[in-house]
Amino acid sequence: MCRSKRERPRHGKRCPGPKDSRERERRAEARRIRQRMGRNDRKTRHAAEEADAARVEANRLRAAIERAEDAGRPIDLSRERAAGAAEARAEELAERAAGYAWTVERDLEVYGDVRDAAPVPVPRDLETRAADFTPWAAVQLSDDELSDGLAWAYESGDTAAAEQIIATMDYRDSHEAGEIVADVVADRARRLDRSPLTNPAVRGNRRLTARERSREEHRAYIYTQWLQAELDTRGNLLNKEGQAKGVDAMELFSGRADRAKLYASKDLVDWWDNNGGRVPFSLWESLRRGNASQYDRVRAQEYGEAA
Repeated sequence: MCRSKRERPRHGKRCPGPKDSRERERRAEARRIRQRMGRNDRKTRHAAEEADAARVEANRLRAAIERAEDAGRPIDLSRERAAGAAEARAEELAERAAGYAWTVERDLEVYGDVRDAAPVPVPRDLETRAADFTPWAAVQLSDDELSDGLAWAYESGDTAAAEQIIATMDYRDSHEAGEIVADVVADRARRLDRSPLTNPAVRGNRRLTARERSREEHRAYIYTQWLQAELDTRGNLLNKEGQAKGVDAMELFSGRADRAKLYASKDLVDWWDNNGGRVPFSLWESLRRGNASQYDRVRAQEYGEAA
């Protein structure tokens, strides 16, 4: 009897995968998106936890400064600088967490599109039992029973039923993953999304500044560029050193030029050359402001370092 890939143990005869190359690519893309959502969700939680710790430290230092002022003692300038640094660090980490969370939400939308693109097998003859194994007809069947049904379908030559069973297994997997991700996103929205950039409830006047709005637009642009590059290069965005260090490929699209040069794959460098190059936020801002001298200076710095 064959087994599906997600069954344990990881040995023995495995059920054959789809013969259609487009379907294999769809499944691979869905798997990459699920992995990416998991990574970015962990980064969201980690950055939010660090931001909380930085706020606690800043509040502790500010309280100590206030006590010294109330007692008439001179202010410790080093403590004042440390409090300011902690506050700046907390703000930076909160913005980073908001960026990762935004990426998870966008990936969730893309994942839904990829998942919904799964083909629906059509019975090829009147003798097929494919209709017995649709997600709704097989709702009472366990995963093991579906695997037994798949073995029967291959042995009996009912190709349409076999394809329908595989599609039903994928349907269950995708919905389980979707529910998990939805729970994670909802939990993050309740506990971690404290940035005024993404949560209107914590904004004072419910309005973004021009720079905050520009940063949101830049983040959306970077996401689009990164997603297109990943599709065009088939996920080959990092060189061996970048892969070994677990570098986040999307950060190379807007971070420092020397870091992009250090970790980008040749395919990604070629992709940048053919698609207008990298656009860090400083370059984006100069374009928004229409500042020609700043634009030229940023481009010279960007491509001079990356040359």
